[in-house]
Amino acid sequence: MSSEQRVLYRWANTLHSHLPVLNYWQVMGLALFSLGVVLARSCQLMVVAEELAFAGKADSVQRRLKRLIANAHIEMELIFPYWIEWVLTSVVGRELDFLVDETKLGQRIGVMMVSLAYRGRAIPLIWRCYRANQADAYPSEGQVQMIVDMLATIRPAIPDGCQFRLQADQGIGNSSDLMRRLSKAGWTFLFRVKENSMFTTRGGFRFRLRDMAFTRRCGSARGILFTRSHRAIPGTLHMIWAEEYDEVWFLFTIDPLLSGNTYARRYWQEEGFRDLKSGGWHWDVSFVRDPQHMHRLIFVLALAYAWMVTLGTLTFALPDTLRRQIVAADEHRFSVFRQGIRVFKRLLSLATEYIHAQFFFLILPPSYPLRC
Repeated sequence: MSSEQRVLYRWANTLHSHLPVLNYWQVMGLALFSLGVVLARSCQLMVVAEELAFAGKADSVQRRLKRLIANAHIEMELIFPYWIEWVLTSVVGRELDFLVDETKLGQRIGVMMVSLAYRGRAIPLIWRCYRANQADAYPSEGQVQMIVDMLATIRPAIPDGCQFRLQADQGIGNSSDLMRRLSKAGWTFLFRVKENSMFTTRGGFRFRLRDMAFTRRCGSARGILFTRSHRAIPGTLHMIWAEEYDEVWFLFTIDPLLSGNTYARRYWQEEGFRDLKSGGWHWDVSFVRDPQHMHRLIFVLALAYAWMVTLGTLTFALPDTLRRQIVAADEHRFSVFRQGIRVFKRLLSLATEYIHAQFFFLILPPSYPLRC
């Protein structure tokens, strides 16, 4: 049995134990596809199939992978609760930052995604796919309801005692309706808001945010965002500017103890998208055009991504003699994702027994120096 086959069966057993809604062949297909993505550093079916020579002829394997993402019996709505629980119960840490953002694959597919912020990266938790740039193809419930529904799926899986919050850029976060509904559901949030928004301090001073942008300084104020009574949201406004910023950031939260500096983690979502695309799995050139097929392909990519991030996290757990052969002296240059890929490729030829087939995510306290 080849080293790839040994790893595949261990990985499939892990998937089977955490995703009980899938049958044996569905689990084996997902395990094979996600392993192939790692080996090929691509999600293009032909390229992946060529890396899975141990599973059969390339043409046959390619057809098998194509049938997998077209299989309507793999229902992501049923899988998401198990997937989210698996990821969140694998976290060691008491503070969870969730990131919501939309990305597009050219003119083909739009994806709204909620991810877990992790060490300079973002692990996909739940997503929704639709045809891009077509108003009639956008989810009928609208953006706010779509996000609220995704967060409602995540909320039961958050471990008791954890502090959790949601972050979003101004394209999503500048919504009083979303803020109000999140607050009602018990979510803390930190959103970037647009400069044309109105803010009223507790002392009664009212101003448009852009009128304060010229000051290019940092500061915070308690008060009310927006002016119309049906939109007004009480909370804290943070104004942040640094030399490297092109503009002042206006951040709003309902938690008076939440620092605006926490918003830096929102950009980990961009790094996560880059890893899924050009920096890792080449999702942007997958050639998949059907939103439902894309829904399942993203799950394959998320499995491979979380697996590699785990291996990158666990490099410190390798025996010293093995670690010296695998981990570069300048390992701090690499993200936890890139380090995971490097470790996987070396362990595959040196010691497959050390390829961890479970998830493990260690969230460090804010004061700890982050290597990403």
